[in-house]
Amino acid sequence: MERFAWTSQNCIMEEHVWFLVELFLSGKATEAEADELVYMLGTHPDLLDVVREFLNEYNDPDPQVTSSQKQALLNRAENTTDI
Repeated sequence: MERFAWTSQNCIMEEHVWFLVELFLSGKATEAEADELVYMLGTHPDLLDVVREFLNEYNDPDPQVTSSQKQALLNRAENTTDI
C-alpha cells in the first residue's frame, strides 16, 4: 500500500509539472508558477530530462515564448539546488 501512495504522488506531481509546462509555453505562467516549474525540474532530474527533450523537439506553430526563454528556464532548473 505504501508503494501505491508513492506512485500516486509521483503521478500527481508529474501531471502538475506538465500543467506548468503548458502554462509556460502559452506565455500565461506567472512568475511564481515559472519559479515552481524551475524548482520542480531542478530537484527531479528525470523530469528535467524529459521536459528538456520535449521543449527541444516541440515545434509550436504559434509560439508564445522564444527559444531563448525556454533555454533560460532549463538553465535555471539545471542550476537549482535542493533546499
